[in-house]
Amino acid sequence: MNLFSIYFLIRGFIVLKKDKIKTEKFLKLTVDASLLGLVLGFLASVIGLITAFDSVEAIEIQILQFSQGD
Repeated sequence: MNLFSIYFLIRGFIVLKKDKIKTEKFLKLTVDASLLGLVLGFLASVIGLITAFDSVEAIEIQILQFSQGD
């Protein structure tokens, strides 16, 4: 996602003197691509935390079963 942001930003500056409308369009695409990358990164962090807590819970269950002799 960050590569798209960099591409749109560079493309916007290249077209800056030729066409103001395209420049604004590319800058809006840059903002949108950056925001999408941020949201996907946050989602991946949340999924990683959920997975980590599931692993910790599984370890606790195994320890309890071991201590009870099951």
